[in-house]
Amino acid sequence: IEKQKTTCGTASCQLAVDAACSWSALQGAEYYAIASVSAQYSSSYKCTAYDTSIFDKNDGDCIEGHETNQASTASYVLDVYDVKTCKEVRALSQRITSRAFGVEEQSKPEALAKLGAKVPAKAEGLPDQIMIGADGRVVGEATDNYYALFRGGDYRGYVRVRGAGTQAEQLRPMYFPMAPQPGDALVRRGRRKFVDLALDGAIASLTFDGSRHIAGGIGAHVRHYTLDGGLQYGFGADLLGSVATNTNVFLFTPELGWGVPIAPGFVASANVGVGFARGKQVIASMNDMLTNAYAAHVIATARVQTFLTTWFYVTVDAGYVYTGTFDDWNGTGIGAARPMSMRSPIARIYAGFDL
Repeated sequence: IEKQKTTCGTASCQLAVDAACSWSALQGAEYYAIASVSAQYSSSYKCTAYDTSIFDKNDGDCIEGHETNQASTASYVLDVYDVKTCKEVRALSQRITSRAFGVEEQSKPEALAKLGAKVPAKAEGLPDQIMIGADGRVVGEATDNYYALFRGGDYRGYVRVRGAGTQAEQLRPMYFPMAPQPGDALVRRGRRKFVDLALDGAIASLTFDGSRHIAGGIGAHVRHYTLDGGLQYGFGADLLGSVATNTNVFLFTPELGWGVPIAPGFVASANVGVGFARGKQVIASMNDMLTNAYAAHVIATARVQTFLTTWFYVTVDAGYVYTGTFDDWNGTGIGAARPMSMRSPIARIYAGFDL
């Protein structure tokens, strides 16, 4: 792009960048970058003596003084462009500076040395990228790790590489359905972590005045977990009610669990939660007066988490919930309120969104 740089004056002028993007795209590149390093010295001058006479109303010419605020600033600039649009990718571009104080001969080298140490620590490095060869094995300097799989430039999910470069090499898909194919690109990403918002429908039973009744309802849960299992935690709230008895139970549950992959795209986990529950009764015989009571509860569940797409999933769990007895009522109509509890199996089905 020497002609374009000469015409407009710099490598970063639009004419030169457009030409560089076009050339880069023809070479099969996805990005084009311009990097530069510079150092600037600055100072102030303080006058300590002036050439004056008794007839001068103002200070005369400065005849003695010294420099102050002597410092050098070193700058590293990296401008990265998407060659398809030739627009700057700000998430990948960098502006890093360092500063040193002193005379120019001392501060400039010091500022550049500081910059040289700072840039590698702060710069975003491109992750390792490897390919799947015609024989289905990894081509390139792979290490055992987690990789995002791209096909035709589109993200398809995650795989885990084990035994890279050995006869025992394994390429395990972590989404379903997903089968790695020759020509797929693998980009090293590290362990895949999730924070998700899940909405559920739940069914259980509650005991009201000694009789058991089916209860159904909805809930919402926020959870943190990893794609390959291990520790997971979060909290959730469920509201289950019985139409037959005009009662409902609200469960608020912090939760801990541990997951184990059982197949590509499926993780099974055991989870335990301890929280508080609120029981509520509507006293129809007293003009629909409301009463409330509170109790602790424990819930243990077994869950199967699915990874069927890259942004949405469906999950099921089943377990057992045990609350204390709701009998210490408050509100209006407490004289007609009856003891109740929720001590039963519980099943949920979740629809979730990965955040």
